Amino acid sequence: MNTKRLLLMMLAVISISVSAQIGSMRGAGLPLYPIRDGSAPGTALAGVSFAYKIVTVGQKTYAWTSMTGRNIAGNSWSSQLRFWQPAKLENNLLGRVSGTQQTYGSCNNPTLNPLTITFLQEENNNFFETADITYDYTLANSADVGDTQAPALADPVVVNQNASGIQLSLSATDDSGYFFYVIEDAANNFVTVSFFDNPTIALTAGVDYNLTVKAVDFSGNESAPKNISAQVVEYECDNNLIEGVNMSVGTVYFAPNWAVSTNYTAAYSNGTFTLHLGDATWGDWQAQFPLMLASAIAIDPAKTFGISMDVTSNNNIMFYVKIQDTNDNAFIDIPRAAFAAGTGSVSSMTVTAVGGITQISKILFDFGGNPANTDITISNIKICDQLKEVTTAVDNVTANTITVYPNPANDMVKIAGLAKEAVVTVSDLTGKTVLRTVTNGDLNISTLVNGLYLLNVENQVIKLVKK
Repeated sequence: MNTKRLLLMMLAVISISVSAQIGSMRGAGLPLYPIRDGSAPGTALAGVSFAYKIVTVGQKTYAWTSMTGRNIAGNSWSSQLRFWQPAKLENNLLGRVSGTQQTYGSCNNPTLNPLTITFLQEENNNFFETADITYDYTLANSADVGDTQAPALADPVVVNQNASGIQLSLSATDDSGYFFYVIEDAANNFVTVSFFDNPTIALTAGVDYNLTVKAVDFSGNESAPKNISAQVVEYECDNNLIEGVNMSVGTVYFAPNWAVSTNYTAAYSNGTFTLHLGDATWGDWQAQFPLMLASAIAIDPAKTFGISMDVTSNNNIMFYVKIQDTNDNAFIDIPRAAFAAGTGSVSSMTVTAVGGITQISKILFDFGGNPANTDITISNIKICDQLKEVTTAVDNVTANTITVYPNPANDMVKIAGLAKEAVVTVSDLTGKTVLRTVTNGDLNISTLVNGLYLLNVENQVIKLVKK
């Protein structure tokens, strides 16, 4: 059998730059009401309160919640961040902080702003909801206008490296006590956010990364950046577990109501899965297409797995992949992949079998964010359980610290700390680029109107005030 080389798939590719405006808000001691679904609040529940923190980077919003007075343990999901324009959109917060009443998760923003949002809380099949909250995700310092002190970030430490990427140990302090970490590589169009000190970051094999880590508080103040350079491993695979197995398309569901839709076509033949989506979907987890194996394949839970496939689409698409047992609650989850129109490939290595999965009976494709009239072809699907390491390397690098002065400024500013000539981008509060130039240190801002801007140079973002 021919040896096939598989590469790591990126964990979270978000098509934005961290130079986009960061908006944020938080609340504590909020009352909860019986589920409202857009109606006026009723009588608040006695002895129950709710807290939240949200922050937006570009078009992605990250949420953290905490509830007191009730026990949310044991539910498959427990909180939702709900958007109410142009219609109700429910975003499950699927992360749980072990041993606490805290949840976290992320979702894509609709284009309207400001937004009306609410938080929905489930507790043993009882549903509670906050009153309406107005959130403008383009406002800097919206959480605390008087907070101007940036967090202090310690040097990141690489705790562990495996075929999926690297695990980091992060530490920061901030006067407000509310902050999170932004981890990005602008050159590779990669950015992810962590609310925790020990994130695991998956990267693409064979790609040289220069990951910039920043601590950002919920007023939008950013720490000085720290860098980690990494080149993650490649693997080879020579056994396709599903080779020659017949498959067929199962029942297809569409969000937001998970109803069966008819405005699509889907077929599987000779190793190729083709589908046409007539309707547009918005956000994540919107259209589910299962490929059902004619006969289940037993797997060894002691082994790690890889998956690869070739993808062609006439539109930009994103999707998740799940390898499922007959028990749909047990699955191997492949992180999201995002593609520009054209041909690409998905590959993810060192995926481990979760408890309860003993066989492969279904491959579930979970699409989100596609425009109308999207044609997708997925071929050359492989699932492998024999992996051979090819290369590996990780390095810690100290980042240059960039400073800008004077700030505020009228006409000219100096950019100190540049090691060489660099591209400088200045954006307004909507994320629109208003100035882009190359400089050795001098920057003329005389053409800008007075106001607050974000200056992006060498993967570092600095607030700049033109007066």
